[in-house]
Amino acid sequence: MYNHEPPGYDCPLCQTIRGEDQAEPWTKLSDVFYRDDAVIAWVNQKWWGAIEGNVVVIPTTHYENIFDLPDDVAAKLHGVAKQIATAMMEMYGCKGISTRQHNGPDGNQEVWHYHMHVFPRWARDDLYGQPVRMASVEERTPYADRLRSWFS
Repeated sequence: MYNHEPPGYDCPLCQTIRGEDQAEPWTKLSDVFYRDDAVIAWVNQKWWGAIEGNVVVIPTTHYENIFDLPDDVAAKLHGVAKQIATAMMEMYGCKGISTRQHNGPDGNQEVWHYHMHVFPRWARDDLYGQPVRMASVEERTPYADRLRSWFS
């Protein structure tokens, strides 16, 4: 009822879970800075305006959306998102954090795998009014390295 994943869907986020680099300009294994049995997180390739180093957090099991996500996995994922938010405040020097998560086509879900975005925020950064650009691997690497060091 709440699912929209087409038959035979080849989930790009599951490629990262399986340890595969996605095609350019998408996620590379070097972007991944956190992984446990339930959750994986990486620096996102999509950057909005001057807001750099945002993160995607997903369950390591394929669940399409919030309606499919088991409560225990949701709790684990949100706990990791909280740790990432804390790391961003300390490592990036930002003054706030936003999280964003979409469900269904009318909710702007573009990939049929539950995922949450964690954004570092600064005063008047106009996150929702900024154009999206694709950051290169070279731009993403310092952010992944900083976050990886925080988790190690």
